[in-house]
Amino acid sequence: MSKSPCSIPSTLVWTILMSACIQTAYSLECYVCTTQEHNDDKCIKTVNTCLPDQSQCMTKVEWRFPPYWTPDGVRIHYITKGCDVQEDCGRKKKNNVLHCKRDWWNDWTCYECCNGPRCNYYVTLGAGNVKPQTLLISLTVILTSIITYLRI
Repeated sequence: MSKSPCSIPSTLVWTILMSACIQTAYSLECYVCTTQEHNDDKCIKTVNTCLPDQSQCMTKVEWRFPPYWTPDGVRIHYITKGCDVQEDCGRKKKNNVLHCKRDWWNDWTCYECCNGPRCNYYVTLGAGNVKPQTLLISLTVILTSIITYLRI
Protein backbone atom coordinates (compact mmCIF):
# COMPACT_ATOMS: atom_id res chain seq x y z
CA MET A 1 0.00 0.00 0.00
CA SER A 2 1.39 3.36 -0.91
CA LYS A 3 0.65 6.47 1.10
CA SER A 4 -0.30 9.64 -0.61
CA PRO A 5 2.11 12.53 0.05
CA CYS A 6 -0.80 14.73 1.17
CA SER A 7 -2.23 12.39 3.79
CA ILE A 8 -1.90 13.43 7.42
CA PRO A 9 -1.57 10.72 10.03
CA SER A 10 -4.85 10.28 11.89
CA THR A 11 -3.04 10.44 15.25
CA LEU A 12 -1.88 13.98 14.54
CA VAL A 13 -5.37 15.10 13.51
CA TRP A 14 -6.85 13.47 16.63
CA THR A 15 -4.28 15.18 18.89
CA ILE A 16 -4.95 18.62 17.40
CA LEU A 17 -8.72 18.20 17.72
CA MET A 18 -8.49 16.99 21.31
CA SER A 19 -6.19 19.83 22.38
CA ALA A 20 -8.61 22.36 20.86
CA CYS A 21 -11.52 20.76 22.71
CA ILE A 22 -9.66 20.67 26.01
CA GLN A 23 -8.65 24.35 25.66
CA THR A 24 -12.27 25.30 24.95
CA ALA A 25 -13.58 23.20 27.82
CA TYR A 26 -11.25 24.78 30.38
CA SER A 27 -11.50 28.42 29.27
CA LEU A 28 -12.66 30.76 32.03
CA GLU A 29 -15.80 32.81 31.45
CA CYS A 30 -16.46 36.08 33.28
CA TYR A 31 -19.21 38.66 33.22
CA VAL A 32 -18.12 41.83 31.43
CA CYS A 33 -19.36 45.41 31.50
CA THR A 34 -17.81 48.86 31.62
CA THR A 35 -18.80 51.72 33.93
CA GLN A 36 -22.41 50.64 34.45
CA GLU A 37 -24.51 52.35 37.12
CA HIS A 38 -26.19 49.14 38.28
CA ASN A 39 -25.36 45.46 38.54
CA ASP A 40 -28.03 44.48 36.06
CA ASP A 41 -28.52 44.30 32.30
CA LYS A 42 -25.04 44.26 30.74
CA CYS A 43 -23.25 43.37 33.98
CA ILE A 44 -25.15 40.11 34.47
CA LYS A 45 -26.11 39.25 30.90
CA THR A 46 -22.84 39.71 29.02
CA VAL A 47 -20.25 36.91 29.31
CA ASN A 48 -16.80 36.78 27.74
CA THR A 49 -14.42 33.86 27.33
CA CYS A 50 -11.10 34.91 28.85
CA LEU A 51 -7.74 34.67 27.15
CA PRO A 52 -5.57 31.72 28.25
CA ASP A 53 -3.38 33.86 30.56
CA GLN A 54 -6.43 35.47 32.24
CA SER A 55 -7.19 33.15 35.14
CA GLN A 56 -9.41 35.42 37.24
CA CYS A 57 -12.60 37.42 36.98
CA MET A 58 -12.34 41.02 38.17
CA THR A 59 -14.91 43.47 39.50
CA LYS A 60 -14.19 47.16 39.99
CA VAL A 61 -16.65 49.28 41.96
CA GLU A 62 -16.34 53.05 42.01
CA TRP A 63 -18.29 55.54 44.12
CA ARG A 64 -17.99 58.99 42.57
CA PHE A 65 -19.78 61.92 41.04
CA PRO A 66 -21.31 61.21 37.65
CA PRO A 67 -19.84 62.91 34.57
CA TYR A 68 -23.06 64.90 34.26
CA TRP A 69 -24.73 67.48 36.48
CA THR A 70 -27.21 66.29 39.11
CA PRO A 71 -29.42 68.60 41.19
CA ASP A 72 -28.36 67.10 44.52
CA GLY A 73 -24.72 66.46 43.60
CA VAL A 74 -25.09 62.79 44.54
CA ARG A 75 -22.44 60.17 43.98
CA ILE A 76 -23.19 56.98 42.05
CA HIS A 77 -21.76 53.45 42.02
CA TYR A 78 -20.08 52.52 38.75
CA ILE A 79 -19.38 48.85 38.07
CA THR A 80 -16.80 47.40 35.69
CA LYS A 81 -16.33 43.64 35.25
CA GLY A 82 -14.07 41.48 33.11
CA CYS A 83 -11.26 38.96 32.84
CA ASP A 84 -7.84 39.66 34.31
CA VAL A 85 -4.41 38.14 34.81
CA GLN A 86 -4.06 36.94 38.42
CA GLU A 87 -1.00 39.09 39.18
CA ASP A 88 -2.56 42.21 37.63
CA CYS A 89 -5.83 41.87 39.52
CA GLY A 90 -3.99 41.29 42.79
CA ARG A 91 -1.82 44.35 42.16
CA LYS A 92 -4.86 46.54 41.41
CA LYS A 93 -6.54 45.37 44.60
CA LYS A 94 -3.40 45.96 46.68
CA ASN A 95 -2.68 49.38 45.15
CA ASN A 96 -6.23 50.58 45.84
CA VAL A 97 -6.53 49.33 49.42
CA LEU A 98 -6.17 52.90 50.74
CA HIS A 99 -8.87 54.14 48.35
CA CYS A 100 -11.32 51.32 49.19
CA LYS A 101 -12.92 52.96 52.23
CA ARG A 102 -16.60 52.88 51.20
CA ASP A 103 -17.26 56.29 52.79
CA TRP A 104 -20.51 57.82 51.54
CA TRP A 105 -19.02 61.33 51.56
CA ASN A 106 -15.83 60.49 49.68
CA ASP A 107 -14.93 59.03 46.28
CA TRP A 108 -13.51 55.50 46.41
CA THR A 109 -12.56 52.56 44.20
CA CYS A 110 -12.45 48.88 45.16
CA TYR A 111 -11.30 45.82 43.21
CA GLU A 112 -12.30 42.21 43.77
CA CYS A 113 -10.72 39.19 42.12
CA CYS A 114 -12.25 35.71 42.03
CA ASN A 115 -11.55 32.30 40.53
CA GLY A 116 -14.13 30.18 38.84
CA PRO A 117 -16.54 30.37 35.96
CA ARG A 118 -18.72 33.50 36.09
CA CYS A 119 -17.77 34.11 39.72
CA ASN A 120 -18.15 37.90 39.36
CA TYR A 121 -21.95 37.82 39.04
CA TYR A 122 -22.54 39.51 42.39
CA VAL A 123 -20.85 42.74 43.35
CA THR A 124 -19.10 42.11 46.65
CA LEU A 125 -16.29 43.92 48.39
CA GLY A 126 -15.09 41.12 50.64
CA ALA A 127 -15.69 40.51 54.32
CA GLY A 128 -12.14 41.55 55.16
CA ASN A 129 -13.09 45.20 54.84
CA VAL A 130 -15.80 44.90 57.49
CA LYS A 131 -13.82 43.36 60.38
CA PRO A 132 -12.04 46.54 61.60
CA GLN A 133 -15.35 48.43 61.68
CA THR A 134 -17.04 45.63 63.64
CA LEU A 135 -14.16 45.61 66.14
CA LEU A 136 -14.40 49.39 66.57
CA ILE A 137 -18.17 49.25 67.17
CA SER A 138 -17.78 46.40 69.66
CA LEU A 139 -15.09 48.26 71.62
CA THR A 140 -17.22 51.43 71.68
CA VAL A 141 -20.22 49.53 73.07
CA ILE A 142 -18.09 47.80 75.73
CA LEU A 143 -16.37 51.03 76.82
CA THR A 144 -19.70 52.89 76.96
CA SER A 145 -21.18 50.13 79.11
CA ILE A 146 -18.21 50.21 81.50
CA ILE A 147 -18.32 54.01 81.84
CA THR A 148 -22.08 53.94 82.42
CA TYR A 149 -21.71 51.20 85.05
CA LEU A 150 -18.92 53.04 86.92
CA ARG A 151 -20.96 56.27 87.13
CA ILE A 152 -23.85 54.58 88.89
